[in-house]
Amino acid sequence: MSNFGIYLLQKSLKTAASDIEYCNSSVSLSKQNELTEASIAAVTSLKELDTEAHRLEVVVNAMIEKYKSMDDFEIPITKEDYEKLFKKIEKTKMNETGDTAHFQNILDSLKRGLEGDEEEPEDEDADQSQDGMQVMQIQHSRKDPISKKDIVNPVIYKPCGHVYDRDSIKEFAGKKRQIKCAMQGCSQTITISRLEDYPDYWNNIKQQL
Repeated sequence: MSNFGIYLLQKSLKTAASDIEYCNSSVSLSKQNELTEASIAAVTSLKELDTEAHRLEVVVNAMIEKYKSMDDFEIPITKEDYEKLFKKIEKTKMNETGDTAHFQNILDSLKRGLEGDEEEPEDEDADQSQDGMQVMQIQHSRKDPISKKDIVNPVIYKPCGHVYDRDSIKEFAGKKRQIKCAMQGCSQTITISRLEDYPDYWNNIKQQL
């Protein structure tokens, strides 16, 4: 494989890792934890492939330089001689990893999201026991509290019962795990990973009319 071919391979691996991160951020909140674990495994594999590609490039370049320094009678002729030289040089390059920062940054971002899912407030059980009552008691608005636009994909934070548009609140939160509820007068701190899809929203809106 030529150096240019290896370059294209590594570029494709980095693009694939970025695409995985994007898809993970766009998935339904109820499925995000499951997809995040799969995404971490996939990006880890891409990182390992990138390291192998870099190591191959280093070994090939080292072999080229070795060939240049050899006399004609020293140059390997048979496949066995070539493989022997390749393995000999490869052993000296095992610590080569290349630039894995792109993959590591994506992995760190995915793992932070997964850790956020595992962090629950101490009073979670008490919150959950009141979830149904709180949702029924609150009058829902058709407007997202952040964007002030009509809610398209409703998600609810059950501890306070307030509803948001999924894309709006995720864009507003960015990489933050928690934000203050945007509803006026609400003191709840919203843990993004605990937002839930809310298909009953439309029926509840109709009942309020």
